[in-house]
Amino acid sequence: MYHGIADGLVPTKGSELYFNRTLETMGDEIGDFFRLFLIPGMQHCAGTVVNAPWHIAGEYQGEVLVGDPWSVPGFRDADHDALLALMEWTEHGRAPDQIIATTWRNPYDPSTGVLRQRPLCPYPHIAVWNRHGNINEASSWHCPHVSHRPWSG
Repeated sequence: MYHGIADGLVPTKGSELYFNRTLETMGDEIGDFFRLFLIPGMQHCAGTVVNAPWHIAGEYQGEVLVGDPWSVPGFRDADHDALLALMEWTEHGRAPDQIIATTWRNPYDPSTGVLRQRPLCPYPHIAVWNRHGNINEASSWHCPHVSHRPWSG
C-alpha cells in the first residue's frame, strides 16, 4: 500500500490508521503480507508541486506521464516499480524493504532526465540521508533498521 503525504483528497492519517488497526488486530504477522509506503511530496496518486520523487509505477501514475507509461521509465525493476516489487514478494518471497521513487526535471516527462530519487521505507520508518553523496541520488539515503517487522524497533 502507498499514500502520498501531500494528498489533498484523502488524508494520509487514514492509511496510517488502517495500517495500525490491522497491526493491532493481526499482530506481527502482517509483516508477512502488508507494507505501507508513504511518499513525501506526492499528491493524490501521482505528481508533486515541490519536485519530490513520487513515481513508483503506482495506479494512475503512468497515465500522467508523457511518452511510454509502462513501469518507471529508465528503471523497470522491482527496486523502482511497486507492482514488480509486489510480484517479487508474492512469487519469490522477497518482501520490499524499500522502493525507490523517481521524479524528472519535468515531473511528467521522463525524457527530461532524472531530477532526484529517494528510497521509500516501510512505515513507520523514513529515509535518512547518509551525510555524504548527492542528496538527489537514492544511494545517498538508507532505510534505518528495516527488517521483516519494520514497525518493531
